[in-house]
Amino acid sequence: MGMTNNREDYLTAIFKIIEREGSASNHRISEYLGIARASVSEMLKKLAEDGILKIRGRFISLSAEGEQLARLILSKHRLWETFLQDCLKYNWKDVHRQADLLEHITDGEMMKRLNAFLNYPTHCPHGAPIYINLRGEEREEAEELRLGSLKIGERARIVKVDDEPGLLSYLDRLGLKLDLVLSAESYEEYDGTMRLFVGEEGRRVSVSEKAQKHIYVKTLGEQADSPEKTEEAKRIGRKEKRARGGEGAS
Repeated sequence: MGMTNNREDYLTAIFKIIEREGSASNHRISEYLGIARASVSEMLKKLAEDGILKIRGRFISLSAEGEQLARLILSKHRLWETFLQDCLKYNWKDVHRQADLLEHITDGEMMKRLNAFLNYPTHCPHGAPIYINLRGEEREEAEELRLGSLKIGERARIVKVDDEPGLLSYLDRLGLKLDLVLSAESYEEYDGTMRLFVGEEGRRVSVSEKAQKHIYVKTLGEQADSPEKTEEAKRIGRKEKRARGGEGAS
């Protein structure tokens, strides 16, 4: 059976769930797509019969063909997201819904032309890979951590966020975006809220535990002092310098 829009949505949903959580199940797919579990079971059975996925007990995995198709669909989607933001100046929180519509009507020739027009980008506005342009070299996922994995004082750079509109609006309000450098100040024991120092100015930002799971960072291998500690060190340095100057004068 050919690929319909509905089937493509199932494929990309399963791919993303496995990528983020390590495994996919009927329940999780139903929750992700907002579709009744009975309907999900029926579609999964059809996709398995077509050799696109495998069902082992309650766990779902994609076949090699299914994974290849999912990567192709996601590449189309992310190319359109890039076009919408870079060329039409859409906000990053608004590109996902439009790209969802465009990906299904994009044939191979259109994708090829769009890709060339954009000069073969490797990542979308949310930092996710555009697989057709990676030339077999996957982003080093081992270097990516969820924001909530950072240790106190550890510095990192935001490299990817999940493309959920609610999350993106939340990040906009906080002033968090790709490539921003931050450091972990503290975690609230009661609700897991994380406090960050952000940017060169050390702006303080609090991020909910829920959002931390959808923000990915790459550590910079350094420990950062808080702005207060940095300023205190400067004051001590100035004081010592004045003291040395006084000693030289006496």
